[in-house]
Amino acid sequence: MGEESPKVLSEYYIVCIAKDGYKVVFSWNELFNTPIGDSVLVVTNINEATNGEQEDDLALLSPKDMATGRRYVKQLQTIQFLRVSL
Repeated sequence: MGEESPKVLSEYYIVCIAKDGYKVVFSWNELFNTPIGDSVLVVTNINEATNGEQEDDLALLSPKDMATGRRYVKQLQTIQFLRVSL
């Protein structure tokens, strides 16, 4: 991200947005410093991955979440890297 100090990265979060407006959020540290982040996937061919059950272009999965459905993003459209501002 080009920050002068690695501590600044703790101020970033990632918002994944579906075509219908559904949003899920990950912190920078969650994605890059925990086992959850090791398993987050962007599926680029969801039709093939689901044997034709879903025809979305992209999807996002977080299979190590305790309740995995809440951060399953069908029809993933946008991924934003944002910084907390106070």
